[in-house]
Amino acid sequence: MLRLTKVLLFSFLFMGCVSQELSLYTVPHDAKVYAKPVASGKRVLLGSTPLKVNTENIEQELAGGGPVYVEFVKEGYFKYRVYITELSNMSTNLSVELEPKTGLEDQEVLNSVIESMFESQRLAKAKRYDHALEELDHLQQKAPFLASIYEMKGGIYYIKQQYRAAYDNYQKAIKFNPKSADARRMVGLLKSTFGFQHDIDPMDIDVERLPAEQKKKQRQRQKQRQKDPSEIPTQLPKKGGGAK
Repeated sequence: MLRLTKVLLFSFLFMGCVSQELSLYTVPHDAKVYAKPVASGKRVLLGSTPLKVNTENIEQELAGGGPVYVEFVKEGYFKYRVYITELSNMSTNLSVELEPKTGLEDQEVLNSVIESMFESQRLAKAKRYDHALEELDHLQQKAPFLASIYEMKGGIYYIKQQYRAAYDNYQKAIKFNPKSADARRMVGLLKSTFGFQHDIDPMDIDVERLPAEQKKKQRQRQKQRQKDPSEIPTQLPKKGGGAK
């Protein structure tokens, strides 16, 4: 399915610019970028976001000018397409927020996921933790972007005193559902107790799922991240932290 919503920024279209460069960003990053002539022709891979590419090089790859589609493709997200009327003599700065697939678009899959969640919960209550984790691992393959899976896995690992695994799963729960108060509380607890340091890459946060008061701050972090794409979050513990 093709999605054409949630454009965060499409500005700075200048005719006659010297640089003639497309600057392309996505949230999350590492999306493949393709160009395709509107009239005909095959799709050409330009690279992965964040990406800067000369418009003349694109026209050479496409064997001509004219209107083109620029497509952003990332596994687990709906494909996003932008229509550009003319590449020649244009500098464009484009940032797009991709909409994640939950894996629950199909009603049959949704019913199966709900059933598996209840089964995992039943196994955990019966203290059959390893079996519950196996059930959640299978469920994760069906719905890899469902935050509740990682939140439940985090709770089970915490009970098993596997605190590093608990922390990592709570972080994933926040990644897919930034509003999860329980996951944020547990991440804070594990950080303060064991000194874990592993912050989610700001480019991976779905801003639209955040509470209104947090959206502005998160967008500022993402803009800063775009200015320095080479910056990579660390996983080093605080000085004195001893848990693994």
